[in-house]
Amino acid sequence: MLRNHNHHAEFRSAVIQHSGLLFTTCRRYAQDRAEAEDWLQDSWLHICQNFDKYDRSRPMVPWLKKITVNVCLQAIRKRKIIYNDIEIDLMDHTPNALDDLKAEELLLIINLMPDLYKTVFNLSVIDGFEHAEIATMLDIKETTSRTRLHRGRLWLQSKLANPIKEVI
Repeated sequence: MLRNHNHHAEFRSAVIQHSGLLFTTCRRYAQDRAEAEDWLQDSWLHICQNFDKYDRSRPMVPWLKKITVNVCLQAIRKRKIIYNDIEIDLMDHTPNALDDLKAEELLLIINLMPDLYKTVFNLSVIDGFEHAEIATMLDIKETTSRTRLHRGRLWLQSKLANPIKEVI
């Protein structure tokens, strides 16, 4: 917990400065905004409880993001969702599909991705984890991580090939 006034002030500053970034991270993994808000609150609670363990000689943002991602993954595991592989129709990808796509629209489309693929997609593409790290985090084989990322990309490409209004 926060042991002294300096830690309290530093924690308060971190909350003010980095809540938006951490909410965005939670939102990528959550099914909806309310779930992301819950996960953000859980992340800050976990960060507060471990704030005295933070190595101040290192950048804070990667430490905060790692805790937040772990909180999100833990919540996803608690859901105990049984994943079913979906069949993917390979469609021609329209080269201009992303031209008019806004970040919020892309987030909405990624959020529609089956959790099986969305989690690995976020960890790899958005958060920059290697497949070996993802495999350890999710307790899966590295090849499974690669396969899920590939299938997630195919799923995303198939959705982007269709007009956005059909997807959302």
